[in-house]
Amino acid sequence: LEPSEARGDAVRDAVAAADPEDFQARMRLPLVRWAADALGTRIRRLKAGEFASFAPAIEALQVASYEPARRDSLAYLGTLLDVQGGLCLVAEDPAGLVGIAGGGPLELWPDVDGSRQDPHRGRSDTFYSADITVAPRGRGHGLGVRLRAELLKGALQLRGEKGKARYAFVTGRNRVGAADAMWAINQRFGAYVVAEYSGQYGSPDGRTRYYRIPLRR
Repeated sequence: LEPSEARGDAVRDAVAAADPEDFQARMRLPLVRWAADALGTRIRRLKAGEFASFAPAIEALQVASYEPARRDSLAYLGTLLDVQGGLCLVAEDPAGLVGIAGGGPLELWPDVDGSRQDPHRGRSDTFYSADITVAPRGRGHGLGVRLRAELLKGALQLRGEKGKARYAFVTGRNRVGAADAMWAINQRFGAYVVAEYSGQYGSPDGRTRYYRIPLRR
């Protein structure tokens, strides 16, 4: 079986009983590597046709992680799979969905402070990172770092006209205070503050950092 076809606790006994050498000869893959994917947390790109089946879990993840002002609508997240230059990733562990990450062309966010004032708006060279969310059970294990790394890699691999790399930058927003852990992760990948805005998230006290990460250096 491929790891995508066997997930979670159901395969533990089979892994324990398997002969590593026989497994590698048959599968052309080390048993340890296969088991790590089947039993651990894996990140993959979500396909457009899969969104409906993931929608309830995505909504539950948003409710568990964010106050209402920072939750994205399911309809909006679904559009990321339909637009050219959009990208949505899911992280799955044996219990199901444990994280999501997604974004798309900066121009899709015309009314959000940061994106709205960005001088790169209209140049089609910037990927806006709209969402990186990790479920409470998945926190503290480096999953946020993995999701950020995979989203950056995915954005860098997207191609525009004539097969050239579509994006030169990734931008996004982190709420000051509530998203300081994510801001620390973003800094590890070269993020710097472009601007800070107050009166955000439907609150006079809500502040956000608008950041930029260069993709090509």
